[in-house]
Amino acid sequence: MWLLYKLEEQAKEKGGYVHVILGNHDIMNLVGNLKYLDKKYLLSAEAMNVPYIQLYDQNTELGRWLRSKNLTEKIGENLCLHGGVSPEINKLKLTVEQINTISKPYIGWKDLKNTVKNDTVLSIFDSTVGLFWYRGYFKQPALDETIVDETLKQYQVKRIIVGHTITKSNIGFYYGGKVLGVDVNQHAGQHEAALFENDNWFKVDLTGKKKPIKIN
Repeated sequence: MWLLYKLEEQAKEKGGYVHVILGNHDIMNLVGNLKYLDKKYLLSAEAMNVPYIQLYDQNTELGRWLRSKNLTEKIGENLCLHGGVSPEINKLKLTVEQINTISKPYIGWKDLKNTVKNDTVLSIFDSTVGLFWYRGYFKQPALDETIVDETLKQYQVKRIIVGHTITKSNIGFYYGGKVLGVDVNQHAGQHEAALFENDNWFKVDLTGKKKPIKIN
């Protein structure tokens, strides 16, 4: 987290920008759900004699910084988010700005289902159709492409870029290039990123080797 924090400032100094977009594990950590947390991070907190969850509360710099981040962003011709845009989210007819504005006060809010009465907020954070968790682009039966087209039209973008769901074809394009899946199994040693350069898409590994991403 501190590396991203540092890179964000360094990029601005050079005229660039690092976009940090929240994912489901960020949200889980902020509410104290440590189900998937690597134990080494707990050991670090113990060494500092600080409860792990306290490292990311709203009174810390990392906690403040994370709570300032967006759930989704429109970057050029791309809609970028962690999970995806479900039909239920499409029906809300919210702009990117509205989604982020409505959601930010609830980042790190525990037990949303039992404490929040706002159906829009509950949909956005929902564990199956919400922006952090949706896997509909990659599950079978395949999502109807008209749903993807609705999202592209609504947000006036050419493609949707998501993580969250690992598939054998990632990093790869889906729905004729309308969806780009970038999540890879880093735990199994697969380290790759998507690179857009000179109007072409590549996947690049740790050595810098580039390979074109084919549109199926």
